[in-house]
Amino acid sequence: MFPPPSSSCPDLKALLSLFGVSGQIREEIPGDGSLRRFFRLETDIGPLVAIVPAPGGLFEARCWWLWAKFLYRKGLPVPRPYFFWPEEGVIFTEDLGNWHLEKAYQLNNRVDLLEEAVDILLHLQSLDPHKAPRVFLETTTYGRQLMVFKESAAFVAIFCHQGLKIEVPLSVARDLYSLARVAEASFDQNPVLLHRDFQSRNLMVKDNRLRLIDFQGLRLGPPAYDLASLLRDPYLDLSPSLEEDLLQAYLRLSGRPEAALRRQYDLLALHRHLQALSAFVRLTRAGRRHFAAYISPGLKKLKDLVLRDTFTPFSSLKSFILDLPVDASSLTT
Repeated sequence: MFPPPSSSCPDLKALLSLFGVSGQIREEIPGDGSLRRFFRLETDIGPLVAIVPAPGGLFEARCWWLWAKFLYRKGLPVPRPYFFWPEEGVIFTEDLGNWHLEKAYQLNNRVDLLEEAVDILLHLQSLDPHKAPRVFLETTTYGRQLMVFKESAAFVAIFCHQGLKIEVPLSVARDLYSLARVAEASFDQNPVLLHRDFQSRNLMVKDNRLRLIDFQGLRLGPPAYDLASLLRDPYLDLSPSLEEDLLQAYLRLSGRPEAALRRQYDLLALHRHLQALSAFVRLTRAGRRHFAAYISPGLKKLKDLVLRDTFTPFSSLKSFILDLPVDASSLTT
């Protein structure tokens, strides 16, 4: 007997029947960091997953559907989008299973899948953004405003104030603003499609190949952000030598100027670390305790990063980060 969804969930069997498909719920799938709900279904056309939006999430569901159809048509390895019921925001899509890149690398040392992830990123960045859907979940582009108000401000408010209970000196805040300005100045006039959460838990493994998920927040932006999200992912905690090998592979295959790409990579990796650390604290304090394990590795990566020459001009920020306590256990209470 399959367990029914809660009364707050749409009748998934009834919705499926509207598309001429019969099926039943097998299980609810944990949503990791998402407020959406996911159900695995057995149907007469094979296993599917139903994605039920969070309260107020109809636009997010529409973004997912439009981007999924576009990426699938362009040959990106994303789950096949089957059906969408816009009134409820419910999506029926291909079931990719439960195995993702983090598990494949940590348990089986699948470096080949990391190389495949770089190839997928290059494929995504090769698409013409002018032919992509003009629907954006938050902002059209990744730029200074998002860096300051979504990444730096979250680090100050959630990681420092709420988590560590420490004040951030004005000189550090000034460095964070200057850093965003300098990072934005590194962007060229040809933005690429940017996932903004291109990390190992958003790369599922099915039939020994990677499949990209959680792309509803796609926007336009610089190429190095997603690259840094993957290669400096705290879930993976890659060695510096492997990070360098994969960065070299990206440079060789993309043909981008090395010096400019490396500088942009450093600047955006820092913003990515600020975002990830605040997210780990927020999610842990919200009851998703498994994220606590990634706070200390993420902080160590941030400390290692600011030792690079790129951050010499930002001395106040550099000193502040290096002085942060390595033991982050107090952040989760």
